[in-house]
Amino acid sequence: MRRLLIVLAGAGSVAAAYACSTFESSESSPLADASDEAAEGADGDVAVDSGSGDDGGLSPDAPIIGIAAGQTGACAITNDGHVRCWGSNLYGAAGASPAGDDTCQPTSVYPDGGGGKNTEPCRATPTTVGGLLASERVTQTSLGEFYACARTYNQKLYCWGLNADARLGVPVSQVTATYTPQKVAISTVIDVTASGNFAFARAREEDGGSVVWSWGANESGQLALGTIADASVDGAPPSIDTEHPPTRTILPATAEVLAPAVGAAFACARHAFSILCWGRSIIGCLGHTPGTKGDVTCPTGPAGQFCNPTPLEVEGDFSSLENVSDFAACAVVNPTNQRLCWGFNGFGALAEGTTDVDNHGTPESASLVPAGTVSIAARYSHACALTSAGDVYCWGTNTYGEVGRSPADNVSCANSLHCQLAPKKVEGLPPIVAVDVGEFFSVALARDGSVWAWGSNAREALGHKPGDDGDIDCPNALPNQAYGVCNPTPTRVVFP
Repeated sequence: MRRLLIVLAGAGSVAAAYACSTFESSESSPLADASDEAAEGADGDVAVDSGSGDDGGLSPDAPIIGIAAGQTGACAITNDGHVRCWGSNLYGAAGASPAGDDTCQPTSVYPDGGGGKNTEPCRATPTTVGGLLASERVTQTSLGEFYACARTYNQKLYCWGLNADARLGVPVSQVTATYTPQKVAISTVIDVTASGNFAFARAREEDGGSVVWSWGANESGQLALGTIADASVDGAPPSIDTEHPPTRTILPATAEVLAPAVGAAFACARHAFSILCWGRSIIGCLGHTPGTKGDVTCPTGPAGQFCNPTPLEVEGDFSSLENVSDFAACAVVNPTNQRLCWGFNGFGALAEGTTDVDNHGTPESASLVPAGTVSIAARYSHACALTSAGDVYCWGTNTYGEVGRSPADNVSCANSLHCQLAPKKVEGLPPIVAVDVGEFFSVALARDGSVWAWGSNAREALGHKPGDDGDIDCPNALPNQAYGVCNPTPTRVVFP
């Protein structure tokens, strides 16, 4: 029997969720992980047993066995251990050579307001990531902001895409951006979590124990190093750390980390029956009122914001950390299995059917999460739940059809966006075994190994060219965006 562990977090992001998603395979699969600890997966994973395909598990002949979404695109793991990615290829984020890229227009004007057109290279067709990964079997992928990482069967770690803040785990002086996977100098990697501009990896020690590593930006203390300012390598006075190499964190060795994947500079981890959160302490995302519990004034960013580089316990007894998004997090309470969420609720992230801009630093009941939910994936501002019956329910922002409903049915919510506040079933999907979400789109893996996507298609994140497969101009699109090219109806991603 092959057992697939699919970690669904929606880090980067805001409903109750994480940024990136992780896939792991174990037991008798040819992609089996060499470490028993990696085979366990992180709490909040969905265990999928393959068999006939009729028992709720992934079909044994499924061509795709794992999916992961990031800010601007997605990747899938094939049954032979290769990674195929699609969506924006800016900075090489899709792991593809620029030759053969399409041209997308995700924003209608340059960020400087100059009035020109802002275009990006994109890939509508899932493309195999090559380089050093061509001869490796990949067992896990995790996507951040314009970059991705993959762990192999041999427990090596590779990252590609944008290397601002050294988020690829290698010096910026070595490479600024690349579609060629770069090997991260961490041995015996158990799992990896890519976030907006920082990342974590758990690795095996020679004595059989484990350690959590982090790298990238640390301007808010999000690397769990216990500090925000660090001395530079040449002995200069302490300064704000924006390019940190892989470094051992102060987290417990067994901590399982989920971090936002679209820019939010905080993260959370589960350790035993505790949830630890650290980094930028705004809108209650660390599980306490900002400015308390030792929070300090952030050295960067808007005035009056707080940061905390020390991992602090969230009040409660938790069996798992389910997801972390840009502005909120959710966890399962032990032993009642009740879901509690905390953070910003401006987009309905807390699954209470309401929206407000207050700080929710105390965990609250996510009362509208559907019965039978086995996992929740979330990112920037929306979330999707997967049930044991193989159904998908989504809520949060729906400006671009990312919750699988017509944008015409939306209500207004924070930041001039439009939302669906109550979880609604996504129609038109076959039985699903995994779901993940990007910034304004969602992706699902079916029992038969087919992949489906819906939401914004401005960066070809739905796996087809904008305007094809029934795409529409979303009526609620923001005026300075071309994200209006979208599709609220799930469409199948075609793999060559």
